[in-house]
This record gives sequence, C-alpha cells and structure tokens, in this order.
Amino acid sequence: MDELARDDKNRAELLSYRENNDYDYSMAGCTANVILIKDNTLYCANAGDTRCCISNDGKLVKMSKDHKPTDSAEH
Repeated sequence: MDELARDDKNRAELLSYRENNDYDYSMAGCTANVILIKDNTLYCANAGDTRCCISNDGKLVKMSKDHKPTDSAEH
C-alpha cells in the first residue's frame, strides 16, 4: 500500500475517497487476527480492534485479548 500511495495518481485517488466521505480518518488504523492450527492445538494472535472467539460445544470461548493503549503490557 505504501508503494502504491507513492504514485501521484494513486495518492490522488486515495485522497478523493477521504474528501467524498464523512468517515473520520483520524481514527483509522489497522487490525489483524490470525489463527494457526498445529498438532491439534489452536493458536490465536491479534492486534488492533479485533476479537476472535469460537464455539466449543455451544459455549463461547474467547481466543484473543483486546489491546488497549493504557495496558501496561502495551508500553
């Protein structure tokens, strides 16, 4: 994306979305949620405002922990 944004034509197109939209881009960011199943074990990693959960026998199981900038682990 960075490489595409360096091109003047592409950058102009991206900026046009911002100008023609009421979305507050100052709050924009990215999120990721990755699941790995290996040797009959389920691993979950997440970043940003994303959550992962599964159903185990009809019960909700949280697989990720929300990231908050105020968490001591985030410093």
